[in-house]
Amino acid sequence: ITEEQFFSLLKEGAIKRQRPYYYACEQLGLPPTAIDWDFSYEKVYPGAYEVLGTLHKKYKLALVANQPKGFDERVKKLNLTSYFDFVLGSEDYDVRKPDPAIYRLAAKKLGIKPSEAVMVGDRPENDILPAHEAGCKAIWIKQGLAIYVTKLEANEEPDATITSLKDLERLLL
Repeated sequence: ITEEQFFSLLKEGAIKRQRPYYYACEQLGLPPTAIDWDFSYEKVYPGAYEVLGTLHKKYKLALVANQPKGFDERVKKLNLTSYFDFVLGSEDYDVRKPDPAIYRLAAKKLGIKPSEAVMVGDRPENDILPAHEAGCKAIWIKQGLAIYVTKLEANEEPDATITSLKDLERLLL
């Protein structure tokens, strides 16, 4: 399979509101472990360092993601550690989205109430819905595969929608 074909399946999974990577593997008849995800291709969105630097001066920030053990090391390699007060990789803490407990745990680690937290995420069913269930506000950032999601369920409506990190800076400052 080519990279273009795999990306097409990821996009299709996003449109169908499935977990894109798992959807693509399923369509290929492969278990998710059959394709090694190459983390060396990870890169930070343009403007992220500047926006995170500005936001971190005013807010406590946590990075919460469904990721394998050792996520904090990948965050360190991307030079992002100094922007976050807490990094929560799901497998390091044995809780994963869409369980709202992941957001309550992040708020607790930051020393705030969930009602004081604002979650920024790209997947309505995996980010917005559980953040609201945990009592957090939720901002939908339509980047990456999220740009292909066009229809939301009533309980997935975000408190705000943005298309770039720069929009986030304007919204929160």
